[in-house]
Amino acid sequence: MRPYGRAQGAGTPKPIGHIAPDGTITEFPTAAGSTPYDITAGPDGNLWFTDQGLNGVGRITPSGTYTGFGGLGLVTPRGIATGPDGHIYVVDANSAARRSWS
Repeated sequence: MRPYGRAQGAGTPKPIGHIAPDGTITEFPTAAGSTPYDITAGPDGNLWFTDQGLNGVGRITPSGTYTGFGGLGLVTPRGIATGPDGHIYVVDANSAARRSWS
């Protein structure tokens, strides 16, 4: 089972949340208009997520710093996964585009 998942709430921006084993909740802010959809842990320790609100991909570092990546040619980014090669793979639901990078 993956230790990461997704959840939807009201309003934007929507933060990325972490629930520790002891139940402590930590929220990491995202950009204005951000709507995270799916999330994966990268081999670099960062959390990567698809962002439908900004039509791109976001990253949260272990220290909690957010960086958004737009201009990737994505229309409706949905799925994201870390491959065995260490690349991050993203699937766009509307354009059938697939992107990857390391």
